[in-house]
Amino acid sequence: MLERLIEDTARSIGLPSRKIEQLSCLLMALIFDRRNGGFAGFSASFHKFGRQRMFASWSSTGPKQSIAFDEVSEIFGVPLVAAIGGKLGIGSVMTTRALCCLLPGLIEELTLESEVPSAIPDSFRSRCNGTIEWLHEIDSAGWVAWRSHGLNPLQDACLSQPARILRNRNPSEISRIAPWLMGALSLLLVGLLLRA
Repeated sequence: MLERLIEDTARSIGLPSRKIEQLSCLLMALIFDRRNGGFAGFSASFHKFGRQRMFASWSSTGPKQSIAFDEVSEIFGVPLVAAIGGKLGIGSVMTTRALCCLLPGLIEELTLESEVPSAIPDSFRSRCNGTIEWLHEIDSAGWVAWRSHGLNPLQDACLSQPARILRNRNPSEISRIAPWLMGALSLLLVGLLLRA
């Protein structure tokens, strides 16, 4: 089933199946990241954004809800998607499209036995060994931010580094991140206005 899912995703978005396999390995690592509570923690991230019914549909026998482009960006956060896309050499847009295709089928495959899985399946683990080592590099670009329970992924990734720099009062670093900080604040304001 996983092989077919990878092949179907690669065909539908026009990427080599090897890239989709690498992305699925990174996704598996994110799903089972113990520091984020494993599969239950991954599921909780969907609940946080009001997408619990969508996630539940992927592990049920009924119709599967699709996940939209903007929902992937909201749940995973723009910095993490960009970091993964950069590491795979496929960019954020293709990474997001691939995640839209992969997620429902991957969760369905992992929950076929109607149980909450505790670890990456053995049949897939050996193929992921090299790819999962990339997590150390991606940690600095959004993986750690995604695991934060205090803010949503985009807010956390945007605000954690500037907050550290401002606390250290390094003028050269402050001027370097000022445009980035203004962009992050703009996104937060837009989000607040949309919620109002």
